[in-house]
Amino acid sequence: MTKKTLNEWQREASVFITGGMSSSFRANHFTGIPMYAAKADGARFTDLAGKEYIDFFMCHGAVLLGHNRPEIKQALIHALEKGFFCWDGFSGNSYFCGKGMSGSSCS
Repeated sequence: MTKKTLNEWQREASVFITGGMSSSFRANHFTGIPMYAAKADGARFTDLAGKEYIDFFMCHGAVLLGHNRPEIKQALIHALEKGFFCWDGFSGNSYFCGKGMSGSSCS
């Protein structure tokens, strides 16, 4: 990957994405430049310029357990290997998912 500043990434992204970002929530109001993450692990992420940050925002709580959790990755891989069902009328996925998230031990 070419080493660029976040300003350069934004300028290039602005050619094909309005404002250079997919959401106004990605704007860093302190710098005026959107955050462009290259990778994330646990509570940290690295931007496209190579600078590491502690992610206090955590995607509005969507990644409350941290980025790149092995258990979540394994569950996603498992679901994809089975075939992902958008409509859960026959697969039972919502039953098992709900049971797992509730911690229920009922059979």
